[in-house]
Amino acid sequence: MTSSSPKSRPAVASPWPTPAARKTHGRLPRSFSRSLASTITWSHRRVAVCQWCATITRNGWREGRGSTTCAQTPLKLCEYLVDVAKVTKVNGDFPLKVGLHMSCHGLRELRLGSSSELMVQPFNKVLRLLAQLKGIELIELTRPDECCGFGGTFAVTEEAVSSLMGRDRIADHVRGGAEVITGFDVSCLMHLEGIIRRQKIRLRVMHVAEILEAARLS
Repeated sequence: MTSSSPKSRPAVASPWPTPAARKTHGRLPRSFSRSLASTITWSHRRVAVCQWCATITRNGWREGRGSTTCAQTPLKLCEYLVDVAKVTKVNGDFPLKVGLHMSCHGLRELRLGSSSELMVQPFNKVLRLLAQLKGIELIELTRPDECCGFGGTFAVTEEAVSSLMGRDRIADHVRGGAEVITGFDVSCLMHLEGIIRRQKIRLRVMHVAEILEAARLS
C-alpha cells in the first residue's frame, strides 16, 4: 500500500490491558489512564489492528486529559486510510464473494459505519475501500451489524452463548454465498475462524488489511 505523505506513516501499535478494561466495563483503572495521558508523545500516527485496543486507548486519553480530539490517539486501519491518508482510489483485484463482519466497537465506539439502530444517513468506511476492488462481490447479510459473540472474557464466562452467536454469524455469511469473511478486528475474526475450523466449513477468514495488501491506494 502507498501513502501520499511519509509524515503520516503509521507506527507500530502497542499493547493495552484489555482484560482489565473489560472487567471494569470499559473503564480503565485511573492510574493507567493518567499514565497513558502523561506519557504518550508519539511522533507518528498509531494504527490499531484490534478495535478494542483503539477504543480503550481513546477512553484512557479522555479520562486522563478530558478529550479524545488529540491527533495522537490510535485509529483503525480503514479510519486512517479514509480520514487521514484521504485515500479515494483503490486499484487492485479480489475476484471472490466476500462477507463483511462489522464488529460492535468498530460501529458503536469508533463509528467506522452507521449502525442499524440509528436513524442516520448510511455510511461505511470499510465498504468504501473494499467496493473499489475489481471482481469483488460483497454479499448482503440479513443481519449486517449483529455481534459475533466473542466479547473477550465473555467468550470464557459465557462459552455456550458466545459459540452460538458465532455460529449464527457464520451461517448468515454462508447463506449469502460468501467465500471469504473479512473484518477489521482480529479478535472477532479469531473467534469466527475457530468455529469455522472446528465445523470444517469451506470458508476463508481474512483481515481487511490482507485483502488490501496487494492493492495500490491513492
